[in-house]
Amino acid sequence: MTSIQISGLREDLETIELLSTEIFQENEISAKTKISEFRADSIEVDQILPVLTVTFSGVSVLIGVINRVLIIKGKNNKPVNQKEIPIYIKIQASNGKELELKVYGSMTNTEIKKCVDGVQEFVDDFLLANDGMSLLPSEKYINQANINKINLLLIDLIERLTDIRKIRRLPPVKNERNTIYKFLFDKVNFNEIITLPEEKFYLKFDEVKSCKNIFYVLERENILCFHEVLHDRRVIDMQNIFVGYKIEKLSLFKEMTGIPEFIFSESQEKSIVDQDKIEEIIKFNQMSISNDSIEKLLPLLRPYLRDENERRAYLIRALGMDTPVLNRLVLNTPVDSFITSMVTELVDFGEISPGQPALCALLEVIREDVGVNNKAKIDKLLQQLREELTETPVAQESVSSKQDAQNLQCAVILTAIPIEYRAVRAHLTNLEEEIHPEGTIYERGNFLSNGQSWQIGIVEIGAGNAEAAVETKRAIDYFKPTVVLFVGVAGGIKDVVLGDVVAATKVYGYESGKVVEETFQPRPNTSLVSYRLEQRAKAEVRKEEWLNRIGESMPTPKPRAFTGAIAAGDKVVASTTSDLYQLLRTNYGDALAVEMESHGFLKAVRANPEINALIIRGISDLIDGKSNADAAGSQEKAAQHASAFAFEILAKLLGDGNQ
Repeated sequence: MTSIQISGLREDLETIELLSTEIFQENEISAKTKISEFRADSIEVDQILPVLTVTFSGVSVLIGVINRVLIIKGKNNKPVNQKEIPIYIKIQASNGKELELKVYGSMTNTEIKKCVDGVQEFVDDFLLANDGMSLLPSEKYINQANINKINLLLIDLIERLTDIRKIRRLPPVKNERNTIYKFLFDKVNFNEIITLPEEKFYLKFDEVKSCKNIFYVLERENILCFHEVLHDRRVIDMQNIFVGYKIEKLSLFKEMTGIPEFIFSESQEKSIVDQDKIEEIIKFNQMSISNDSIEKLLPLLRPYLRDENERRAYLIRALGMDTPVLNRLVLNTPVDSFITSMVTELVDFGEISPGQPALCALLEVIREDVGVNNKAKIDKLLQQLREELTETPVAQESVSSKQDAQNLQCAVILTAIPIEYRAVRAHLTNLEEEIHPEGTIYERGNFLSNGQSWQIGIVEIGAGNAEAAVETKRAIDYFKPTVVLFVGVAGGIKDVVLGDVVAATKVYGYESGKVVEETFQPRPNTSLVSYRLEQRAKAEVRKEEWLNRIGESMPTPKPRAFTGAIAAGDKVVASTTSDLYQLLRTNYGDALAVEMESHGFLKAVRANPEINALIIRGISDLIDGKSNADAAGSQEKAAQHASAFAFEILAKLLGDGNQ
């Protein structure tokens, strides 16, 4: 796949995304685009810039996309006396070649021509590279010689890819304490994966390394494109690591499917490959090192990997500038989530030299910057890691399987709006989408802490108590969790400031009451959270450990956590002079915050007394000035803080041992 990363002003990126999508549609090319926030690497930029990532097969439309960027930047050129934010472009093709560009609105015609010529040279290099096969550009039809070439190339690929798998989920099995999710990790042949509709399959990591050049040639010749699904790996043991891929059938492949001489024609009898199905328990985020080691790594690494710059610097010192690990990691996630993902990637990466695992190399670099006490801890941990990474795969898999079967717990986290959902999602790994029969879309992921693992379902349900009640019941029936949390933002009423966190002890349904003539007489409808989670929340409020899960975004002064009452209704309270606000202060004087979902949430949980429930809210506004606070990014901060507190609760519940 060709990947373009374009960073600049959001308004520019949105226009580029729109025009680029039109180009791909006109040329019938499948492409993915996504705009996300990131901190610019360039020392010339001192602000947060969003990045537009575009991935597509081939390079045929590359010049068209870059031309759109030049046109847009030229139209949005700033006057001479204003500082201009340029557009930064990084292009990476499937053959590993890269090109970096910087585009200004004030570029001269000579500079623009140099930029376009550079892209054209990049495209020519991709198309004309000598990689063992090439169709003549001047040919207007597919002849027998070309079909033979392609057949030989595909046969070569089949011989290299001897172990291709697909995952099929089995119905969950629930015992007294745990819900065990089993899968069939089916072995399939190459013929099947290219005749079926596009879906995900898994290739053996060791086999993929010998196929990269063939993948490139197939894409260059418009036959097939192998798209690796980032961060999707299934680790059976140290010698059986499978990488997620999706396959895209390009125009030349589609043209050849009706030709009898083509080996993969539908009329051709399919080759028979061993179809033995191997039943495995596929662990979410299973490591090739023990959970005990991961638990020891987290407190040791936290102080040195708090922000994106520290993380990048240590990885480069340990592994070098060109390490692929940097491309696989999302560097701006909360610190514990980042460390867990990083450990997975480093273990998968293996050794950087004989006898030197990549994870150990990182620890040795960090060891140079720590005090005497931590040096001793790192030395002891290095010895433990080296012993684990050289154990036999069978023994490791057996131990890990038992641990996962014993420790797996299921929780559900509901959110109302996208910004809350993203804050929760950032703490999870190995996410997979699931669709309820009624249409609700969930994601199921993994959260690892204290040597044990939560399996967590997350969902965004929209605002309102009625919606919350319906979707909470639906999620409980679907996931069969032991814990259900509602995590999001709220307006602060008393004692709190922006960014603080409130864990509810009880929720007032403040719209319950009676109207006598023109007077509303409240009849409080109060719901309580689970006693166990209320006690755990109070314990965490007395500590500051949850702040470690916020990462580099933590402001000064530090946010505080509270436990107390919350009011919930179906109206947005946006003024302290409103009748509704006065009603809350008069009749619900102990309420710390107000929001719109918790009353319905707890009513749905009430029918399931065996489930523990808690509401956690970050304060995003103080009623007056709500719109200004939201525009300044207070909702994002509040959602991040609430999520950090929620996952600290989950981590401690696993550590309690009696959940």
